Amino acid sequence: MIDRSRNFIRHFAAGIMVRKEVKLNTPYEISLQNIWEDIHHCIVCWPEAGIDVMAAELVFRKLRNRFQFSAITVIALPGMGASPPDFGIDVFEIGADEFTFYGAPNGKLKSRLRGLKADLAVDLSPEYNPLSAYCCAASGARIRIGFATTEDEFVYNVQIAPNQERSGIDRYRVLATYIG
Repeated sequence: MIDRSRNFIRHFAAGIMVRKEVKLNTPYEISLQNIWEDIHHCIVCWPEAGIDVMAAELVFRKLRNRFQFSAITVIALPGMGASPPDFGIDVFEIGADEFTFYGAPNGKLKSRLRGLKADLAVDLSPEYNPLSAYCCAASGARIRIGFATTEDEFVYNVQIAPNQERSGIDRYRVLATYIG
């Protein structure tokens, strides 16, 4: 019961931070015609609950093929269910000390995310995760891709909405098809 209450408070606090971050750092519009131009650094938020490694491999393969000369960094959220597999890319680990008592990201984390200088952020969370959404928004990436839900419509400027019948790896196939 206490863990559930703590998680609710942390998600609530992170949700407030996401809204603030998006309002502060979305002063421009992007052109869908030139959406894939000038991508030098991609970040990928690995979900806390973990995903099917085959699904992730499919998405990473598409990213690597599409952006051959771009750097790709995996953002490893604390408390992940599974470690990101070794795809020969950088891993950006977030420590538990980079959050306030209420679970909101602190200034140190925001500075580290800004330092990545990402052009593209991809959130692999199958359901809304305010921490993943915050990482995408705080990175300053001009293109932010995530699965469409009602809670995160303000975070991602490109939302992937596969059919409701699709689940698991099929959802990630839709995402990979969009990327590549």
